[in-house]
Amino acid sequence: MKNTLERHATKYKGVTWRWALKPGAKDEYEENFYIEYKIKGQRFEEKVGVRGKKFEIGNQLRVVNERNANYLRLKILNGEILPKRIRKESEQKAWQQEQNKMILDRLWEMYVESKGDYSSYADDRSRYDLYLRKGFGDKEPREISAWNIEKLKSQLLKARKPQTARNVLELFRRICNFGKKKNLCEPLTFIVEMPKVNNEVTENLDPNELQNLLRAIAEHGNVEVGRMMLVALYTGLRRGEIWKLTWDDIDFDRGFIRLRNPKGGKDATIPLSDGARKVFLEQPRTTSPYVFPGRNGGQRTENGEAPGQIREAAGLPKKFRPMQGLRHSFASLILETGKIDLYHIQKLLTHKSAAMTQRYAHLRDEALRRGSDLASEIIESAAASGDRE
Repeated sequence: MKNTLERHATKYKGVTWRWALKPGAKDEYEENFYIEYKIKGQRFEEKVGVRGKKFEIGNQLRVVNERNANYLRLKILNGEILPKRIRKESEQKAWQQEQNKMILDRLWEMYVESKGDYSSYADDRSRYDLYLRKGFGDKEPREISAWNIEKLKSQLLKARKPQTARNVLELFRRICNFGKKKNLCEPLTFIVEMPKVNNEVTENLDPNELQNLLRAIAEHGNVEVGRMMLVALYTGLRRGEIWKLTWDDIDFDRGFIRLRNPKGGKDATIPLSDGARKVFLEQPRTTSPYVFPGRNGGQRTENGEAPGQIREAAGLPKKFRPMQGLRHSFASLILETGKIDLYHIQKLLTHKSAAMTQRYAHLRDEALRRGSDLASEIIESAAASGDRE
């Protein structure tokens, strides 16, 4: 049995070795080499390795022996390599810093947690997973350059609609601004320039199209989705707002619907129209608090293929968006009567600003023109009656 405690000197100062049992062996030994040195009065000792095994010095691989152990010792004494203990501490510190880095993935999760249950979460999650996670998820905002974002914008505009590119970049900006506001990360060093988007899109249904749509809804097998489409038509609610509706949000006695955290901002109430009231009364109640519950009674997150099938059965163009289009139709039908102004449309649609409602201005103007023409007809009729007298 060999003495595993005895140190054996070599011809190199500060380089020694001693016997050690091989791992898992009972009577087989190997030579372990050690180096000793002092730096600024502090004594260090570190194990180099087992004779014949390879080890790394800087970026070089060498075989463990007296000569190479001495080479490592001299490198350390000359300040070219840090002592092993300091190297480990440095690596541990770097690892800890890496774990604490406020990368975009972490900021995104914290942003979602802070927002709670918000209407556009499903869309934001899809945008983040599809367009932001792969390229930027492991980076801190300060590591992302204006060129990175310009490149992303260019790629999006080549493959997707300008509105999609804008939504993705706006989500990126929101996440970074959240991190800055909460003092979680350094702010971006550049302004995220948004692509120009023409949002002046309205999807109107003429009387014949509306009749065909109502027929298709009545004939489709998915009654619940049909009812949601009717609610969108009768109220102008967004898809996500309909999904979030609970029975407690519908005040049948006072005739109001309460919207919690709508896309337009603060909680709001809108009138419960007779048409919407009828639809809600026809919807059976379950143990779920939601009017149109999803799986296991939770909040719904998708409508499946039914809206598209109903659109197709009604003979509507593919560009007509079943839920958003019905929201536009709700606003258009009201404005075309000439009995309500843009201010009240803004309140009904819970738009943040009047600018978002301006897309319907031409419908208001057309209604006003018809009213003016009607006035002219009345005056001319009166004038003609006077002439006959």
